[in-house]
Amino acid sequence: MTAAILALLFLAQQNAATISGRVLDSSGAAVPGAMVVARNVETGLERPAITDETGAYTIPLLPIGPYDVSGELAGFKKAVKTGIVLQVAQQARLDLVLEVGQQSETIEVTAAVPLTQTETSSIGAVIDNQKVVELALNGRNFFQLALLVPQVTPPADGSILSFRGGFNVGGASELANNFTLDGYDNNNGLLSAPSFRPSVDSIQEFKVLTGSFTAELGHNSGGQVIVTTKAGTNNFHGGLFEFHRNSVLDAKNFFFPPDTRKPSFIRNQFGANAGGPIIRNRTFFFFSYEGLRLSQQVAGLGTVPLPEMVKGDFRHLLTLSTPIRVLNPSTGRDFRTPNVIDPELINPIGQALASFYPSPTTPTSPGSLPSSNYSLGALRTDNLNQYSVRVDHRASPKDSLMLSLNDFNDETFEVNNVVCGSRVIPGFGCTVGLRPRLAGLTETHVFGPSLINEARFGFQTFENPRHGQDEKIEFLKQYAIPGIRLDGPPFPGVPSTQVQGYGTLGAPTNFPQERIDLTYQAADNVTYNRGKHALKFGADYRLFQTNRTQVSNGRGSFTFNAQPTPAYLRSTTRSGRSSL
Repeated sequence: MTAAILALLFLAQQNAATISGRVLDSSGAAVPGAMVVARNVETGLERPAITDETGAYTIPLLPIGPYDVSGELAGFKKAVKTGIVLQVAQQARLDLVLEVGQQSETIEVTAAVPLTQTETSSIGAVIDNQKVVELALNGRNFFQLALLVPQVTPPADGSILSFRGGFNVGGASELANNFTLDGYDNNNGLLSAPSFRPSVDSIQEFKVLTGSFTAELGHNSGGQVIVTTKAGTNNFHGGLFEFHRNSVLDAKNFFFPPDTRKPSFIRNQFGANAGGPIIRNRTFFFFSYEGLRLSQQVAGLGTVPLPEMVKGDFRHLLTLSTPIRVLNPSTGRDFRTPNVIDPELINPIGQALASFYPSPTTPTSPGSLPSSNYSLGALRTDNLNQYSVRVDHRASPKDSLMLSLNDFNDETFEVNNVVCGSRVIPGFGCTVGLRPRLAGLTETHVFGPSLINEARFGFQTFENPRHGQDEKIEFLKQYAIPGIRLDGPPFPGVPSTQVQGYGTLGAPTNFPQERIDLTYQAADNVTYNRGKHALKFGADYRLFQTNRTQVSNGRGSFTFNAQPTPAYLRSTTRSGRSSL
């Protein structure tokens, strides 16, 4: 399936910020022709603007961070305001007042200036770096913090994203949200969840828009989640972290037998990040790594047949309060030994399938049928490695480049969950891979104080393989089960086998699965200031391809119910009539 989206929109790089306002003299009159400069105090980046006849100016596409904003004109003292901190997707207003005097004189306001946002009707909230890094996050998924924003709520129980960490915005479906990372498309094309999930230590801040967002954010009707990663500065900085959890203080799972030890649990989440200058005031880098190593014993309760039942011995059924007789389906009579299947009548395929049942962990009381007699206690593992690299380079006073490379590789072995079919029989878990990768290049060119162009190119891959634990077992070929095709793609593994009242054997019937998504993005945005008007326009092209391999009953499936086998029909002739 291929989908292409081509939109001519009023566009701007929404992971950047904009400052606009007016320059006035001490009497409140407009000061046209004044030079206004926004300077990033961490990287030395400077962006100029010239006020128009009304004293208005606009400086767009400013990377977020701390700024000094100055205004000057011959015959006036230079005015400087410091402590200006721009946030992601902010359209801030800042007015300057110039006093008559020598241009060499400077009036500096060092106090932080509150920035009102009257230039847009967008509604939302910024989750800044302090909240991202310092608030407790079980699993350290950044988008859990979206719940701090008004109008954001968890999804309904049982919904598609309820166990994947989704959220609803303003009453819209959790599938209607749109995610960007440093301006690049970051959507899981089939789930509308973030594809690449950056480490929280690499996030500068992110913003959740909950309504009335601008035209360039119209790809989805729900919330807009705009994430901006950290960039290097003129100072080297970095950090190390590790979060460790174990089962020392945990309570025992209710379903574990009382005579067993507490289930084990070990979780280590660790990482490092570093940033700084490559060439001072010109080239900067920021690198982030995060890893996860998880080992968790998973509990499950199921029913398995008794060992003698697997061998064809059902004599214990005769001890029930209402005895059950097992008859030869070919004759309708007892086997040679009552309730013991004659060995030559046991199908080798059925016997091989039954051999996958483990022995009970709890004894069955005499005169009772097996019930909840097996406790699963297998290990679930999760191994994650993710990397992010960002390089910012100022090629000239008019040209800036930003390169972003992101890799995420998470491989989880699931013992018993929804994805793997909730199996409680060991040997039939599954391995689930999650491998999103995102790369992008952005070039910003300043043609002049009133005209800025930004070109952006992004590429994203998303791989999601799912394979059963039993795939190394060539069951179909070994037993040549009738009705199973062997001339197509090989699907090794055990057929899905359901015996009423007992645990299911085999991996899910739709395994194995392979999914590879490709997303291409190319965008060009132009910001043009003329007089009282600030115009933003451009084009955004996205190409989405999804490639999937998914089978249905590729290894066959068997279902056995608890109904008795009909007795063999014997025909005898009595007065021309048939009777049993």
